[in-house]
Amino acid sequence: MASTSGFSPADRLERRSDLVLRPLPELRMCMVYRPRPARIVTLNPTGWMLLELCNGETVEEIEAAYGACMTSGGGAATFQDARQGLQILLEHQLVRKLAVSQLQKKREEK
Repeated sequence: MASTSGFSPADRLERRSDLVLRPLPELRMCMVYRPRPARIVTLNPTGWMLLELCNGETVEEIEAAYGACMTSGGGAATFQDARQGLQILLEHQLVRKLAVSQLQKKREEK
């Protein structure tokens, strides 16, 4: 079955640098302020974890890290959960796909 998501396993995802995060662990959520266009998004623990994992890694690497975190905590993780969560982060414009030129620039900065 073909993927209907807006990314492939080889795409690299990065959290936007202009986001303001307000973790609320006692409520098991994280509030995210996105300035352009202005919006406040509430993330559940899964969305919050996925957002933290979007640091320039590939979708496949993010899914593997998500699965490892979930299983080490005694939870059950599915590929579909991670893929759906990443798609929602993209739709809310909280993460972006890195272009090849952006990736090369990030490597040069290191």
